[in-house]
Amino acid sequence: MLIQFKFQVEIIMFNIFYVKISIAMVREEIISWLKDNPSTAVDLSKQFNRSQIGIEEDLDHIRTSIRDNPSIILAIRPAMCLMCEYIFSTDRTKAPTKCPECHAEKIRLPSFVIQDK
Repeated sequence: MLIQFKFQVEIIMFNIFYVKISIAMVREEIISWLKDNPSTAVDLSKQFNRSQIGIEEDLDHIRTSIRDNPSIILAIRPAMCLMCEYIFSTDRTKAPTKCPECHAEKIRLPSFVIQDK
């Protein structure tokens, strides 16, 4: 019983370690992709076969992790309402769903690119 429990714990620890490594690898692939291809979160979710929410979390993590890097920056073209041309803040990587000014839902999604400083 104890041996079986220990074995299960080791498998769980390996799976957690594997998930952390695979997430880090995907984030590195996203960084290298964004160096050559400006993309929205939707484009990235299709390219890397992940959910849009997962990509937005990865972009938040990438943004904070490269903040101290002296050579590159994550540049964001902000989201914009296509009806009244309201420009959203670049503080968040999550795409807005509705314009606060005119309440329209026709929003140009933010796009991301990695640039040299």
